[in-house]
Amino acid sequence: MLKKHISIHLKQNKCPEKKTSGNRNPISECNSLLNGIYGSNIRDDFLTNITNKMKNDEVTQICKSDELILKFGNMIYEKYNISQSELISQSMRQLGRLLQEINKESTPKLSLAQCIVPNKIDIVINATKSLCTVSTSSNSRPEFLTPSLGLKIGNHITKCANIERGRALRRGDLTRDKELRSFIDIMELEWKVKVSSNALHTLYKRKFNGEQLLPLTSDLMKLNIYLENEMKACKDELEKCTVPTIKTWIRFASLILCRIVLFNNKRSGEVAKITMEQYMKRHLWSHQLKVFGK
Repeated sequence: MLKKHISIHLKQNKCPEKKTSGNRNPISECNSLLNGIYGSNIRDDFLTNITNKMKNDEVTQICKSDELILKFGNMIYEKYNISQSELISQSMRQLGRLLQEINKESTPKLSLAQCIVPNKIDIVINATKSLCTVSTSSNSRPEFLTPSLGLKIGNHITKCANIERGRALRRGDLTRDKELRSFIDIMELEWKVKVSSNALHTLYKRKFNGEQLLPLTSDLMKLNIYLENEMKACKDELEKCTVPTIKTWIRFASLILCRIVLFNNKRSGEVAKITMEQYMKRHLWSHQLKVFGK
């Protein structure tokens, strides 16, 4: 169902009020009721943590209705679990956008599995180029507006072909397996020439011509002083309040994260994954300095 249809249904069809603990989310509840239609090979926690939390638009509906895209997302989920939930949903949506682009020129509508056949490879390549917005010139090589998307789609399609091969071998369909092996062979022969090489050339050209802007020492000092002052203000506010607000806690945590990233020169994702147990087991350099001082 679409979000607007659910809201209209809730307004027009009111049930007697019942006392419930916690807040209800009708859209998530409706998505959960649909989990059973995806088959027994799809994990329930994958549907709960990934598909039910994806943005509710046409691309997501394509992802949820295509069996191969769901199996592709489920396979990545088994590898990374919920730690890479954004990566999984983005990868699924990239395939959903590809299938949406393919079906603009296709009648009847195709599933992703129906596109993974040797005679559809050109359609897949052209749809990928259309998504990446290729600019051509008579004096230079073709360039991609979003070159990384072309590289990612190539990897996703190869993984989907291997998933289909596994399904074909399990049911003893050697004809389908041969067809998929032929598709993978054509991918290896043509994808590098028509997509990957030009995408990599675009990335190299941008990196070669890109400017590296280094921050001034004075700017870093200003940022450091600002973070220290704001952290002290948040700490004082938390100590004074008997019931601290969630907004203050979130701001305090964000300031600490920014301070650690600035000090250690680490990516924010690495610091954000530090657990309390890891923090408690950290090296206390002050103790070691005392030992050396003795």
